[in-house]
Amino acid sequence: MKKFILPVLLAVLLISMYAYWQYNRTTESVENQSVDVSITALDLLKAYQTDETAANVKYLDKVIVVSGKVGVITTANKITSVSFDSGDPMSSIICELDPNAKAIGVRMGADLVIKGKCTGFLSDVVLTDCFIQK
Repeated sequence: MKKFILPVLLAVLLISMYAYWQYNRTTESVENQSVDVSITALDLLKAYQTDETAANVKYLDKVIVVSGKVGVITTANKITSVSFDSGDPMSSIICELDPNAKAIGVRMGADLVIKGKCTGFLSDVVLTDCFIQK
C-alpha cells in the first residue's frame, strides 16, 4: 500500500502544476500577430449577412483589419467598444478594444482602421482584442 502513495502524490502534484500553468497562461496580443485579411466594415457585414457559413470560413478566429466610419463608441465594465456605421439599424461591426488599447481621439463619424480577432456573427459582427491602427 505504501508503494502506491508516493507515485499517486507525485502524479497529483504534476497534474496540479500543469493545471496552474494552463490557468495562468497568457495569449499573444493581437497587436503583434500578422494580419490574415483586410476588409472594409461594410463588405464584412455584407459577407456575413449574405452567407454566414462562407463568411465564417473566411473570417472566424482570424486577425483582420477593418476600416470604416465610426458609428458609436461605448464603455461598459472598463471595456471600450467601437461600432462602425453600417447604415443598417439592426446590424453593425462591434470592435471590443483590448484593455491596453488607447481610444484617444476617436470620435463619431471619423474614418478608423482597427485590427482585431473576428469571433463571429450574432446580429452584429464581433471583433475582440482590438487595437486602433495608425
